[in-house]
Amino acid sequence: MRRRSTHPLYLWAAVLVLAVLLAVLANGSIALPGESVATPTPSASSPTTVAPAQAAPFLSDARGFIALATETAPAVLRREVDAEPIGTLRGRGFIGAVSGTGRRVAYWLTVGDATRELRVFDVTAPDQDTSLTTLGETERGAAVAWSADRTGLLVVVESNGAGTAEAPGPFSALRVVDNPTRSIREIARVTDSSQFLPIGWDRTSRVAVACVYLNDGRAIAWA
Repeated sequence: MRRRSTHPLYLWAAVLVLAVLLAVLANGSIALPGESVATPTPSASSPTTVAPAQAAPFLSDARGFIALATETAPAVLRREVDAEPIGTLRGRGFIGAVSGTGRRVAYWLTVGDATRELRVFDVTAPDQDTSLTTLGETERGAAVAWSADRTGLLVVVESNGAGTAEAPGPFSALRVVDNPTRSIREIARVTDSSQFLPIGWDRTSRVAVACVYLNDGRAIAWA
């Protein structure tokens, strides 16, 4: 009887061990007996510092105020960063409005008890203001609002006349002023002791908006 050779068995076992060893070596190192596994040392790098974003200055010399010390004092123009005035308005007090860009100012010139002259100026040259219109003897300017395109003004004109032919009775009127031509026309009037307060004027859509204050203190919208 012939004895089966065990050499093929040893051969296949050796092939299997080599295959396993190659697979392990391909995937990574293994710890051999008596050796310590070298661990990668993290590279020392300096921490990254992110500079904080620079915030815009809260106050700017490009912006300013129309300041009024008292109701009877002339209004002054000053910058945010400096209390020293850079210009003084005519008359006393301030009844007016600043355009949406902050560049132009329209105001009623107050002389004595009368506010009959409407003037406008650029804040870069406050001493070069221009007269737009002058009211009648029995009328006074009460408020101003700029149009959306800054080419016109929506103003309130009031009168406390006696109701004669020379002086109409009390009224509050809305009028629009075209700045380039300096023309003025009336678009609404109330004679029941209520008063207009101008809000805005869109010349493109031909819509003017105002509040009407009734004599009992209530307010309604008007357009």
